[in-house]
Amino acid sequence: MSSYFRSLFQRDQWHHHHPTSSNSVINVDHAFCSETTLSQLVDFSYTQKVHLEPHTVCDLIVVADYYGFESIVELATAYIIDQLTIKSCIQLWRFADNFNLLKLEEVAFDYILRHFAQVYEENDEFVNLDEHRFNRIIISEWLNADDKEMNEASVKWQQKHRHKKEPTIEETMKKLRLTDDISSKYEKTPKININLLKQRITRRLCQASGDNLINQYTQRYPREVLLAIGGWHQGSPTNHIEIFDLRSQKWSVITHLPEFVSETPRAYHSIVYADSYLYFVGGYDGTNYYDKVRRYHMITRKWEDCSRMYKKRCYVSAAYMDGSIFACGGLDGQNRLKCAERYSIKTNSWDQLPDMLQPRSDASCTAYQGGIYMCGGFSGESCLLSVECYKPTALVTGWINVTPMLSPRSGVVTVVNHGRLWALGGFNGVDRLKSTEYFDGEKWNTGPNMIRERSNFAGQTLNGKIVVCGGYNNNGTMKCVESLSFKRDGSILSWNEEDTMNISRSALTSVVLSTLPKERLAALLPPRQHKSCSYYPSLRSMINQERSLDQGEASV
Repeated sequence: MSSYFRSLFQRDQWHHHHPTSSNSVINVDHAFCSETTLSQLVDFSYTQKVHLEPHTVCDLIVVADYYGFESIVELATAYIIDQLTIKSCIQLWRFADNFNLLKLEEVAFDYILRHFAQVYEENDEFVNLDEHRFNRIIISEWLNADDKEMNEASVKWQQKHRHKKEPTIEETMKKLRLTDDISSKYEKTPKININLLKQRITRRLCQASGDNLINQYTQRYPREVLLAIGGWHQGSPTNHIEIFDLRSQKWSVITHLPEFVSETPRAYHSIVYADSYLYFVGGYDGTNYYDKVRRYHMITRKWEDCSRMYKKRCYVSAAYMDGSIFACGGLDGQNRLKCAERYSIKTNSWDQLPDMLQPRSDASCTAYQGGIYMCGGFSGESCLLSVECYKPTALVTGWINVTPMLSPRSGVVTVVNHGRLWALGGFNGVDRLKSTEYFDGEKWNTGPNMIRERSNFAGQTLNGKIVVCGGYNNNGTMKCVESLSFKRDGSILSWNEEDTMNISRSALTSVVLSTLPKERLAALLPPRQHKSCSYYPSLRSMINQERSLDQGEASV
């Protein structure tokens, strides 16, 4: 089971030893490996079972790693990863880094980057990070923070470390040489930690040139992105796809990527994202009303057809909850539908749900508080303000009316944010609306007006903000985008303009991709611009530059 003991026991001295020979005894250092830990390893070797507990798992993983019990290291790593929290992540990162547990170190570090805003506010260990680790976080292009958060965190950390003087190059050189007498006997040349030296010099250069410490670094990647897919453009459906990056605050077109370029145009459709798949539900391609459902796997980049719905549904609304997709209402080409159906992802099959109380097309449904809430829409005669809810687990299955909205809304967008269900914009039968309202589980409350009125647009919660894009108003289809931000505690701020999309569209869908691996995100986004003060200039150029700075010459 253990590569360490395997190679040890294969040595000659273990085969031909004399009973009194001391060669056949290993002393395990008690300080390093306790009796309990050792017996866990022995038990595991015979049973393949190990019992992991929070207070012993760190001892176990270090010893297992040292003695080469690969499978225990894997099990313990997975166990610790499950225990990662805002409060524990820095200590676990430090632990993994110190003991060279590579997988754990990588995951813990990524956890810190992803939850950075919470970590620097709520984790007391943050200010105690040493300079090297603090820098590793701050310069990462995957750090999930905006400039404001980054500056706040840096100020907080620097206040704690202000009294520490930046060592001179000479001091750094001295410190990095192994002062240990033993090592200097054997080593003619002093050992220098080049990376640490590079960091020090780079920082001093950037400070010398008066740069803000942070701005010299890389542009950051977002950890979640928004796709705006399909819609109605210049009189017909389109297969146009754009991606919005919250860090660069820019839209870029990705329709031309090989996996998207041949996809059918659609509008008035619905898209659901679940387990790395995008599910395209219903809609209209300019000729056909769709009962078709297709799915696209974001990581393998493969398309496949799913089972068809019972009904063709244009102006459909769909939502995901607990492994199922609910497709509600719409228009089948002739009739406004009051029927709804549920798709089980596991079995790739649709089953019919009880009818809604009201035919609805162009409504919007969302999973909220364990139910599917269907808001507004058009009945065939009028724009609706009623809201109905279906709870799969309720004793009496069926749709029930809940508190109606304050305004009729067809072509409305609903999103959940900070525990509230929002209904945004839409058409009330006379005007396109810029008004918004939110439901707190009991009643509807007026929210802040959007900057522009719009209906048949798209909206999602992205990184805590509500982002709405495109749509239709009295001047036609729109490409403008706006976002509503919130304070940490959920209190509501106001709408702001964002970068506009590249083409105007209404009847589009937007979807947030939040769980993609970094490589896949990077492939979808434009390459990052690295700033001019690159992080590792060549060593020679730095040392020359240091010299010229010391001698007061202008650096070339």
